Amino acid sequence: MAGAMKLNLGSDDDRYPGFLNVDICPDCKPDIVSDVEHMPMIEDGSVDEIFASHILEHLPWNTDALKEWHRILKPGGLITVAVPDLLRCYDLYRLKAPTFDLQYFTATIYGAVVLGYREDFAHKQVFTEDMLVERMQPHFPDAHMVERIELRPRYGEETIVQGHK
Repeated sequence: MAGAMKLNLGSDDDRYPGFLNVDICPDCKPDIVSDVEHMPMIEDGSVDEIFASHILEHLPWNTDALKEWHRILKPGGLITVAVPDLLRCYDLYRLKAPTFDLQYFTATIYGAVVLGYREDFAHKQVFTEDMLVERMQPHFPDAHMVERIELRPRYGEETIVQGHK
């Protein structure tokens, strides 16, 4: 591929200009059909940027996903991980934010399976800002929370953490 390789991991139907979409579900028509925990078709150090939005919480706590993402990222490459944040969700629910009722709060924590979606939409772990930074720092030492990214707006109930290899 000519130019920078950027991956949108767990893309589902979300598309971003300049990013290749990676998803395990062929029905969402990703550019690469793959489990994001094991991507042998991607060479070591070949990816300039990774965007992983609302995928890490669907993986088990002992996942090797971050290790795999570190493997494929180029030295100096940027990784951005967005996850639902337990404390932000609770604050929105407690403050009675519009459309953030108990069902939506529960679905944000446990996954869309609560709303009748497929079982693989269940969340297997929860995060707060500190928890995500702590999980990422062994692989991306400068991992830190950011309030905004250029790619898309930050949702009120999520935390976004960026780091470099």
